[in-house]
Amino acid sequence: MPAHSSASGRRRTPDPRLPVPASRLLRVRALWVIPLVVGAVLVAAIAGLYIGSVVNPVAHLRGLPVAVVNQDLGAVVGSRHLQIGRQVQAGLQASPAVSSKLSLDVMTLPQAEQAMDSDDLYATLVIPPGFTASLLNVAGLHVAGAVGGAAPQVEILNNQRAGTLGNQLATGVLQPALAVASHRIGRQLAALVPPGAQPASTQMLLANPVTVTTTPYRPLPPGAALGLSAFYVALLTLMCGFLGGTIVNSVVDSALGYATTELGPRWRQRQPVPINRWQTLLIKLAITAVLTAVLVGVMLLVAWGLGMDMPHAAALWAYTWLCAASVGVGMITLFAVAGNYGQLIGLLVFVYAGLASAGGTVPVQALPGFLRLLSNIEPLRQVLEGTRSILYFDAQADAGLTRGILAASLGLVFWLVIATVVVRWYDRKGLYRLQPDLLAHVDKAVHEYKAEQTGPDPSLRRVLRFADERVPQPGVDATEVQQFLVRADLGDLSVVKDHDAVGARRGGQPVGDHNRGPRRGELPGSGGDGRLRRQVECRGRLVEQEDVGVGELRPGQGDELPLTGRQVPAPLTHLVVVAVRQPHDHLVRADGPRRRDHLVERRLRPRVGDRLRDCAAEQVRLLRHHSEPVPE
Repeated sequence: MPAHSSASGRRRTPDPRLPVPASRLLRVRALWVIPLVVGAVLVAAIAGLYIGSVVNPVAHLRGLPVAVVNQDLGAVVGSRHLQIGRQVQAGLQASPAVSSKLSLDVMTLPQAEQAMDSDDLYATLVIPPGFTASLLNVAGLHVAGAVGGAAPQVEILNNQRAGTLGNQLATGVLQPALAVASHRIGRQLAALVPPGAQPASTQMLLANPVTVTTTPYRPLPPGAALGLSAFYVALLTLMCGFLGGTIVNSVVDSALGYATTELGPRWRQRQPVPINRWQTLLIKLAITAVLTAVLVGVMLLVAWGLGMDMPHAAALWAYTWLCAASVGVGMITLFAVAGNYGQLIGLLVFVYAGLASAGGTVPVQALPGFLRLLSNIEPLRQVLEGTRSILYFDAQADAGLTRGILAASLGLVFWLVIATVVVRWYDRKGLYRLQPDLLAHVDKAVHEYKAEQTGPDPSLRRVLRFADERVPQPGVDATEVQQFLVRADLGDLSVVKDHDAVGARRGGQPVGDHNRGPRRGELPGSGGDGRLRRQVECRGRLVEQEDVGVGELRPGQGDELPLTGRQVPAPLTHLVVVAVRQPHDHLVRADGPRRRDHLVERRLRPRVGDRLRDCAAEQVRLLRHHSEPVPE
């Protein structure tokens, strides 16, 4: 129990290397002001856009396209030719309650059907051919052309493919106006019949003689989400571009070392790559183009798997890819221009402003003036137009597909031009994400840190690092005897001798009893040099095979000089021959016993230069096919 309590106490103790408390930072004003101001402004803008678009669509309704098809042939009563259908049409056009909210176009039924098939009309009011005759028949004035027993009625054809809420708004405006017209028609008919000749039933019919019916025009299939599937697909397409651009920006910046990666308790920061803004932009754009194609494909595959009606699937994928790529490039551009705040700008521009002005739920004609103007350039509306055309109108070009393709293409070009101009200008002005001098400093610091974290041992890593940089360091002066014969003190040779093979990376080695010794011009010195204490962390007197503290990797280290810390083995083995008159041959080679001396013709090549005196390890040229040169 005490041990457990002690361990728990250690876990609860704050790390002294992380001394900054939260209370100190909470007193910094900027930590409060920036999120409060930015958050409040962003939420106010979102609420104003989104709530303002749906709070009262009827009050903002202007110019909702509706057709009037008057097929009434009229009837003759006495000497008068009555056309009550024309009166209804004129009354609707003259009514401020109707004309201020609806854009009424008089056309034939084929024209109206074609317009509804092209997503140009929300509804069509159809006045049948026998409308006047049936009304006179109800009033008891029998005329030719009246269908026996047929009640006078008008029909509203709702175009659900243009939008469910738009149909409801059109019907909501037409029905009250038609009710008013019906009462007026009843009073007009009552004046044509003598008062005593009207039975009670006729009087009741004449109080409201016109019946209004609503009929769906080309009903949607069951998998169309009541006419909202196009809006959902368009919204998801926009989100594929938005999320795709955000993901690509985050992943690429993390991979290049310009952003951190944090997953739970794991935090990672890569070494920054020396790359300018333009090259970074090209990487992000290329990945975004591919990623958006995959994302919209996955989205449509899931929708199809859930039973959504999806005619022209290939055309839908190609169109949504274009739209998602346009939005994704827009997000990459915003990140490149505005940095981290690009995500907030993109959220406001692409998502919330798009939801408020796209006309997916509330028709564009029922939006406030600012949002109606904004809808002309908002991407979501353009995506929705083309998606409706593919899903509901047989991919007709004039049903919104041409407009959607053109708008998405122009948007893509717009964002590419903005990104190119701004990013090129940043690079030309030297506005790099990290200055090249800082990148070089970070690169050096990272390499030093890695060198300290890897390698045989800390003291040797420091020696090798300085040797690689060719920094002058305190040297080790050999004794006079060693200088002449390159031997250990007191001439103590091991019976079996082998030295390290020549290597490229760790080729430094202590001076043994072969001809890799110091230059003959050096003065004799003592067994140790105090200047080396900063790099060498062990020393002895006579360094024999039995001495503790010297790295003993093989018999050859029995002849190491004093003050050598350890011998650096080479990773590459290089077998050489032994030249004639070599002072000290070896009994055993790396791959077997010694053999006779080799007579090899020498080649002309630059000689091995003098060995530096003040260096952490002996510097050796890699020699081929000839013996080791005798020191000068």
